[in-house]
Amino acid sequence: MRNLPQENRLWIESDETAQRRIEQARRLKKQASTGGLGFEAYLTPDLAVWVLDMVERGIYLDPSEAIFVLMGQAKDIAPHDDIKREILSRRLEAAENGSSYTPEEVRQHLEETKKTRTDPAIWEKISQD
Repeated sequence: MRNLPQENRLWIESDETAQRRIEQARRLKKQASTGGLGFEAYLTPDLAVWVLDMVERGIYLDPSEAIFVLMGQAKDIAPHDDIKREILSRRLEAAENGSSYTPEEVRQHLEETKKTRTDPAIWEKISQD
């Protein structure tokens, strides 16, 4: 289980699930190297609204294009540890300057969110005629 402490095992996948996921990645890699990879993605509500706003403003044609572009940017940044450290530093600074929550407030928010969460919206690809 990726060498995580025992108490964290409830938050991650089982060894069997991890192995199946790894085997699938290995099995698909050759085909993906020539044909690409299609998959379903779930975006949290805040990311979903952010992406849909960019589609609405014409920045991207659809959510899949946004994910394609943003994953390309992440790939470009990946080898640059200095940039990743700067981004992390700025995120931590922003978090420090924002309001902080107690663990109980976080649990309460998660419980409330769980009660009001609806099924995710599904984007349907629109083909050109």
